[in-house]
Amino acid sequence: MRPWMLIMVLAVAIMPKMAFGDDSFKIIVHPGVKETSLTKVVLKQIFLKKTTQWQDGQWIKPIDQKKSSKVRQAFTKAVHGRSVSAVKNYWQQRIFSGRGVPPLEKASDAQIVAYVLSHPGAIGYVSVETPTGNAKVITLK
Repeated sequence: MRPWMLIMVLAVAIMPKMAFGDDSFKIIVHPGVKETSLTKVVLKQIFLKKTTQWQDGQWIKPIDQKKSSKVRQAFTKAVHGRSVSAVKNYWQQRIFSGRGVPPLEKASDAQIVAYVLSHPGAIGYVSVETPTGNAKVITLK
């Protein structure tokens, strides 16, 4: 195989990781949510509370990990393309102007799973190795 062909093959192989920057988290939703996949753009809109309802009209309830968690850092970088502190600044401006509040935060993957399972319309993210029970795992397209 020619060197340039090898480079092309390797580039294509790592593209999915590059698209979201990390594979250390997975997106979970309440089992009643009809969606099975989301784009990065839609996911970002949900966690910035710019998209507030699922396609069937059900209210979306996003839940974040605590600010210091590694999974929050990975998710924020991959989905928002920014640091956790930059997203925090966004929310401080929204709060100050009276235009919204950030998603609730939970301290652990287990708490995120429990919240998602007990709140219809909920969406969160957890470490990839976390058991999710009956929560539905959403694919990113």
